[in-house]
Amino acid sequence: MATSKELPVLFTLRSHPAFILVTIVIAVFTDIFLYAVIVPVLPFSLSARSGVHEEDVQYWVSILLAAYAAGIVICSPICGYFADRSDSRKTPFMLGLFALAGANFMLCFGTSIWVLLVGRLLQGMAAAIVWAVGFAMAPETVGPERAGEAIGWVGLGVNLGALVGPTLGGIVFAQAGYYAVFGMTFGLLGVDILLRGAMIERKVALQILGKENQEGEETIPEVAEEADPLIKDSTSDNEQSRQKSSKPHPFPLLLFLQIPRFLSALWGTMVIATMITVFDSVLPLYVHETFGWESLGAGLMFLSTCSTSLLEPFFGHLADKYGTRWLGIASFVCAISPYFLLRLVDHDSLNQKALLVVLLSVIGMCWSVGMTPLTTEVSKIVGELETMTPGIFGNRGAMAQAFGLTNIAFAMGSLVGPIWGGFMKESVGWGNMTMSIGLLSAITFIPTVGRSTSKCWYRLTMLVHVLRKAVKEGTTPIRE
Repeated sequence: MATSKELPVLFTLRSHPAFILVTIVIAVFTDIFLYAVIVPVLPFSLSARSGVHEEDVQYWVSILLAAYAAGIVICSPICGYFADRSDSRKTPFMLGLFALAGANFMLCFGTSIWVLLVGRLLQGMAAAIVWAVGFAMAPETVGPERAGEAIGWVGLGVNLGALVGPTLGGIVFAQAGYYAVFGMTFGLLGVDILLRGAMIERKVALQILGKENQEGEETIPEVAEEADPLIKDSTSDNEQSRQKSSKPHPFPLLLFLQIPRFLSALWGTMVIATMITVFDSVLPLYVHETFGWESLGAGLMFLSTCSTSLLEPFFGHLADKYGTRWLGIASFVCAISPYFLLRLVDHDSLNQKALLVVLLSVIGMCWSVGMTPLTTEVSKIVGELETMTPGIFGNRGAMAQAFGLTNIAFAMGSLVGPIWGGFMKESVGWGNMTMSIGLLSAITFIPTVGRSTSKCWYRLTMLVHVLRKAVKEGTTPIRE
């Protein structure tokens, strides 16, 4: 066992779960901040710096925003696989940071639209690493019983980045210009480099303390009991034989995609991402057209959508305590009306501005209520699979691969959102565009409810199976 003289400098602080969690939160905050900070800037900088004609600005804004999501989709499965196979999660975590810095450099100094496109794509690839590793590391650091709360804090970092990014981007661009915006991003990257470099992850800390073997006997975490099982709906006839097997599954991603509840969580994640990013390509231009606002006003509007994100750790705590299903259902049901009512914002007046702020605030609350439970459920599914079949994912687990799929779902929504918003607004107008998102939320409510009743369907199916077997064998399952 290591003595105090052999421990790294500030070992207790650098390996403390709170410090690790803060580092993860700052990492995802930095990633989203760098994505969001230029959202209110792009419509005004493309024509001035890249020579894009004003009638083509909406098109290229949507393409640049979608390129970020495309980078996440391309890299997430690969990043998740290697993150789970790596001896340390810190290594891919740092690689993602350096890729993010390179992308930021291209976006800052590039003037060609194609350089900006490549920079946005690289930024998405870096995000795939940061998100897969960060969301996997958070529950591993605090334990499964507090996974929802930890993921809530990480979600807070995501939403704060989405909140502060456009707001500061619009203000700084209006007051100090284009390069001042990127001055903030490089400063934030410097802080991120210091924190990630100083962090000592839990596994490495245990190795330093000489407890690696002891920890190896406890690699299967206990999972907090939900109000209803997560895996039972995917149970097959050979479930008992699978439970007895300790051979690692060769393709964890394929296993995850066979679980209906996992697929439901992925669908919900994709829909929420679509509901969030649909405003990225539309809101700055719409408030400019309707209210005459420049980048500052557009940035402040994003403040309304993300101001409720401070409650995400609380929603994560509720998910740990009461389960994830009702929070997920509530988020999609409550989002239907405000998206429909956004069509009422169609002219310039004080009442219209107040209505827009209120509706965007309610929508932001719905995002926060829904996103944390969906992400928490992914973590719990992986934990329950490991509990049901010890060794199914080997000694290193498959948490990063599971969150890699979540990244893909979120990225697909982020890919669809800006394109959906931009082209729907151009073709059918603001009101019909927002109504279509309300309809999407209503449609998503159906599989969410079905997900919550899967246990009942499972029991009914098993009862029918027993009755058929009894009839075939000429016996009765009912005791006299």
